[in-house]
Amino acid sequence: MAKHEEKCRDERVIFYDVLGLLNDKVDRYKFDTVFVSPSSEEHVAVVRAREACLAAMRPVLSKDLQLAPIVSTRGLANKILVVVSKIHRDSARLDSLKPTVQKNDVARDVTMRKGKLDVKLERYKTRLRVNDRQTLVIDSSDGNRLKARVEKVEGKAATVVLSGSGASRGSQLLSVTTLGKEKPTGAEQSKELILLRILQGKTPIETNIVFRAIWMAVPKPRRPIMPTPLDAVTSELNPSQHLAVLHAVAPLAAGSVDVQVVRGPPGTGKTTMIAAAVQALRAAGQTVWLVAQSNVAVKNMAVKLAKVDFEDFRLLVSKDFHFDWHEHLYNKIQNKIVRSDNFPKTELEVERVLAGSKVLLCTLSMLSNSSLREVGFTRVVPVQTLIVDEASQIELGDFLSPAHAFGSTLQRLIFVGDDKQLAPYGQDDLGNLKSIFEVNAHSSGAIMLDTCYRLPTPICRYISKHVYESRLQSHHDIKSSTSCRFIDVAHGKEKKSGTSWTNEQEANMCIAVARQLYLSGRREFRIITPYDPQRALIEKKLKEMQGTGRVPWEDRVFCVDSFQGNEAEHIIISVVRTTRPGFMRNLRRTNVMLTRCKLAMYICASRSFLQSDAGQETLVGKMAREWEQFAGWRTGQDVLNGRV
Repeated sequence: MAKHEEKCRDERVIFYDVLGLLNDKVDRYKFDTVFVSPSSEEHVAVVRAREACLAAMRPVLSKDLQLAPIVSTRGLANKILVVVSKIHRDSARLDSLKPTVQKNDVARDVTMRKGKLDVKLERYKTRLRVNDRQTLVIDSSDGNRLKARVEKVEGKAATVVLSGSGASRGSQLLSVTTLGKEKPTGAEQSKELILLRILQGKTPIETNIVFRAIWMAVPKPRRPIMPTPLDAVTSELNPSQHLAVLHAVAPLAAGSVDVQVVRGPPGTGKTTMIAAAVQALRAAGQTVWLVAQSNVAVKNMAVKLAKVDFEDFRLLVSKDFHFDWHEHLYNKIQNKIVRSDNFPKTELEVERVLAGSKVLLCTLSMLSNSSLREVGFTRVVPVQTLIVDEASQIELGDFLSPAHAFGSTLQRLIFVGDDKQLAPYGQDDLGNLKSIFEVNAHSSGAIMLDTCYRLPTPICRYISKHVYESRLQSHHDIKSSTSCRFIDVAHGKEKKSGTSWTNEQEANMCIAVARQLYLSGRREFRIITPYDPQRALIEKKLKEMQGTGRVPWEDRVFCVDSFQGNEAEHIIISVVRTTRPGFMRNLRRTNVMLTRCKLAMYICASRSFLQSDAGQETLVGKMAREWEQFAGWRTGQDVLNGRV
């Protein structure tokens, strides 16, 4: 076990090593199903007990156990132990949510060569990955079911190695399914290593001022700030944005870490505020790192910096995300990108690549990975100020690695997000995950951005009343209630699809609306839906459209959860459900769904369902009732006649 101490570790690898299982004869997928993610069946528990007993009797095990560092909680104060145990437990519970079976979206046509298949991947979220703990099951059109493993992935191209005989020449893939969990990310491994070292007494986390600032804080009144303008940097800001920037750059007390929380409802100019704060901080000589959970949010911040003619930044991005999949997102800032496969090897090379830039952007996961520190990025640009966008989506434990790594340099933490939008991943299943917004010591002093520039005034007014205690103001030219249209899909029926749902009639209606918009010149539209099978159905139907009436399908259809932080002029929504509220019980996710449009929104739904007892008290049902009074409902015939 000792030989793994200095590495960012996967605890299962340590488990395998101690039990003498690091060899090709062990089926790790089967091992994981028994020891790591067992079912509740009694025979599995018996198998676990038997195998653990036999392993413990091996002579080599006692020697390894003697060399293993002792894990003890005796040296930790109770309040530290409570935090550490919750971080560890939440991490384990989130890992348990990772799927062990994943259907992969691939093209049907493949190239065969010497026991291998060259496969084209069609969706980033379900892409194949190299992982020795995963097995592929491939069903082909000739009736064969094949087992395989992934050998190589480059963008949308993957090579898989078949076990045994292959498919017949000319056959097509019907389905590809991955069995087994994903590997832990570098950030997840780093967090587990820090937790282990805390318990071994090797990391005195209680003296880390960043850790204490995040987890041990007590409520305190907001500091008084002199309302003086920050010259040209803040001249275009509204009062709430200006106040947030003033707090972000306020003088610091010696030896402390300042934590600021900014609540930004939809369309209130969060990235504008962040860009102004970055400019002001750089003018004060501070180095700045900007992070978010998603690559898209990080990209949005970079684009905003470029838009205000701020050039002193570099964007660090993963090759896996960028190459082949999302290169088009970075066209406006291509000269600012440093891709992970081109990361420098030495500190001198880092200085050359950054060319004096003192503002760096990346995902929180990348910052938490030790590779950035090992190369020298954080020595050339010390982490003095850390600005976190989408902070309300990030589980608090994910900040353990940055807190540990940058406790000696970090002076300011600025969290920007909205606890009325998406919660941390897993919250719906686990129930008690926390973001920084659920820590009263921090959220009680949050500054709220209160002016919405995205939403047409009637939609903003409704969302403000029902979600934001009427604190959100509109600053939009569109005042007409026709900026939102409800379209009755009278014969639509929800249909179970695995653990999710589809509604074919609604899919057809969404496409009909999209076609009318596109043909009338309103071409910037997106279709969003709460359910992934519905997303796939709509996208498939768009892709298969023929003739002069066809509309673009690529990057047009999204799940709600993947569309936070995005917007479009015209948003078409497929509600899907017709008997029970489902997704619509979740106010935060529904809020995201209803706040993406800049000009108009078209909600395809069952009128009878939204008027029923099950639907009328949801955020969508209340909105339909309010809109019915002055805008009415459109029908399918209205859409066919171009009346959308």
